[in-house]
Amino acid sequence: MNHFQESLPLNLLEKKYQMRILYITTSLKSGGAERVVCKLADNYSSRGHTVAIVSLIDGFEVIPKNKNIYLYSLDIRKNSIWSMVRGLYKALIYVVRFRADVVHSHMY
Repeated sequence: MNHFQESLPLNLLEKKYQMRILYITTSLKSGGAERVVCKLADNYSSRGHTVAIVSLIDGFEVIPKNKNIYLYSLDIRKNSIWSMVRGLYKALIYVVRFRADVVHSHMY
């Protein structure tokens, strides 16, 4: 056991914590970064964590294999202030309802 492990309470070392992980990405259209987000989500979901992905742009071409992963779209469109306002409102609702322990963002 190293010094860090010695300073932790024993119940913290023994118990596996399940996290609520929220990924935020520009889109889930085809591409490398989109596949990375989906693979990360699949990996953490298979380990027992609750995972959700929020996409700024509508349309899901690349999706996780695990059906337990929540997918949300903000449907934000370029050059539309109302779309941005509506998308930010939807994002706030998703984040509050999901109660994420970790928020991980990609591709901004």
